[in-house]
Amino acid sequence: KKVYSEDEIREGIFTRENGQNDNVQLMYSKENTYIEDDNTTGFVKYYAGSEYAFIALLPKKGVDMAG
Repeated sequence: KKVYSEDEIREGIFTRENGQNDNVQLMYSKENTYIEDDNTTGFVKYYAGSEYAFIALLPKKGVDMAG
C-alpha cells in the first residue's frame, strides 16, 4: 500500500544544516497530531490503522543540532 499518492509528492528545496540547498522530492500530507517545544517542531503520521506511527522532528531555525 502506498502511503503517499503521486499528488502528495512535489519538487522542492531541502536545506541542509550547513546551509547547502538541494532539489528533492518532498512528501506532503495533512496530519492531525503536531509536536512542538522550545527547540523542535514535528508531527506524528499513523500507519496500519494507527497500530504504528512515524514521528518526525526538525530543529527550529537557529538551533544547533551538532552539539
